[in-house]
Amino acid sequence: MICISITHKNLTAAKRECFACNDEEQIKLAGAVAKAYPEAGLVLLMTCNRSEIYMSGTDTDFVWLEQQFADTKKFPVEALKGAAMRYEGKSCLTHLCRVVCGLDSAVLGEVEIIRQVKQAYLAAKARGQTDAEMNMVFQGALRLAKEVAETSQMTHLPVSVGTLACTASLEFRADTNMNEDTDETESMTSNEMDTIADSNQQREDSEEKHILIIGAAGQMGSIVMRDLLDADETVQIVGTSRKHKQALQKIFSHDRVQWVHYDRRYEYLDWADVIISVTDSPHYTFLADKVAEIRKETKPQLFLDLAIPRDIDAEIGRLSGCVVKDLDYIKSLATENNRKKLSEAKKIELLIEEHVDEMQKLLAFRVFVGTRKYITEKLGEKSAMWLLYQLKDVLDAQDLNHVLKGIEDGVFSIHDTTR
Repeated sequence: MICISITHKNLTAAKRECFACNDEEQIKLAGAVAKAYPEAGLVLLMTCNRSEIYMSGTDTDFVWLEQQFADTKKFPVEALKGAAMRYEGKSCLTHLCRVVCGLDSAVLGEVEIIRQVKQAYLAAKARGQTDAEMNMVFQGALRLAKEVAETSQMTHLPVSVGTLACTASLEFRADTNMNEDTDETESMTSNEMDTIADSNQQREDSEEKHILIIGAAGQMGSIVMRDLLDADETVQIVGTSRKHKQALQKIFSHDRVQWVHYDRRYEYLDWADVIISVTDSPHYTFLADKVAEIRKETKPQLFLDLAIPRDIDAEIGRLSGCVVKDLDYIKSLATENNRKKLSEAKKIELLIEEHVDEMQKLLAFRVFVGTRKYITEKLGEKSAMWLLYQLKDVLDAQDLNHVLKGIEDGVFSIHDTTR
């Protein structure tokens, strides 16, 4: 199996945009592979932080696959070669396991990636593009990831882009309140400051935090919305979508969430303290000129762009009181969080190493039994001692001792169960 990988590790959000495949482009690429390699497996993993193509093949297939990717996205293949990482064989198995276990994510230990990998695998299966090798590898990797998510201490820390986006939103609002309080108390006496401090504490405990989420009905938008509601009881959310309001309320109804149509997003601009955009739209959701025209208040506002491609006009950041941040900012927030998880990550790396070794053995047995039937038939005619002498001639002493010990343990295990 081979993999072409473009991720947050080697490209910024701005540069990753041109490599992300939308649904139409994924269908086109999958069709090209199916036509040239009708028996091959193909999984397309496209998330906000990565664009990856997994295909059943060897290193000789990289050139063809890279050209198809470049043709689909309509950019020179040289641009892809300069940006992509390549994985083949064991390194590909290891990379996939690290991805699905959250060790390759911008937020170390992110569990949302499990659902994304599973969704990509099931989509490939629905297309009829999963062969025996692909099924074995992806199902095994997903089982390992589920085990890690259930048992590792790393999942007890913030582990998703959505969680960090929630944290960034609430911290921005808290910092805004603190700065306002400082301005008010600069010329006050100590007694007056104590009185104001008490009233400000009451205000902080009760004051609502207004957050506008564009694309709240989508996968990432719904994650951010639920995290915000769980994290702070004072959060009030307006979520936009192109779906009918009644349909949205059936999907998710909450007394602190108001659903409005996407076209009404500018109406809630002054109301919001934080604006989060997480759509798959190819167009800007907010334009600087229109924000400047509509915006009546000059209060501090955070525009948090979680979309790929980005859909908030960066020029908004030049307006008074406006701050624009994107996924690279979320990545910076993850740095300290990731540091706390490194010791757990080392344990997971060992699990992955063991899993990959076992997977390689299973794949080798599958290939041998499936393609060397005449040998397996001959082995049935030979004695066990004959096989041991053959192994003695090709294995070094350490490997032969391991084989003999394994046979000894197996024989005693059989003996114990039949007594």
